[in-house]
Amino acid sequence: MRVRPQPPTGAGSPGTRRVRHAEVLRLHGAGASVSGIARHLDLDRKTVRCWLRRDEPPNWAKPARPRLIDPYRPYLDQRWSEGCRNAAALARELDRLGARINLGRPSSSSEAAGGTPGPGPPTPPHEVTENQASALVDRTG
Repeated sequence: MRVRPQPPTGAGSPGTRRVRHAEVLRLHGAGASVSGIARHLDLDRKTVRCWLRRDEPPNWAKPARPRLIDPYRPYLDQRWSEGCRNAAALARELDRLGARINLGRPSSSSEAAGGTPGPGPPTPPHEVTENQASALVDRTG
């Protein structure tokens, strides 16, 4: 049975990938076979072949996706530099600017400031029937 060596910490990191890619190229330049390189570096043969066709290792990082707030970033940066640290006030300003961002249910403090009212008083718990109570007792005891 073949025991695989433990990969170094951060084996999937771009820096480690660059080092392994350079090693693949070095070994291939020294005349090692694809299978030999794969065994030596504990890589799949297809990975070795793929890396030999490339000038650099693959970059699997996903590009940053645009966010709904991106068009308002300069405004938010300006307000932050002016000293505004109140998230609720910034959210209201963004809403006035036309940002359609889901900011969640307003808290009671924002309701007092003119926000939408929250739900009514909590509903009282329903009464437990005799059958439900006996079922609970049977399960726990």
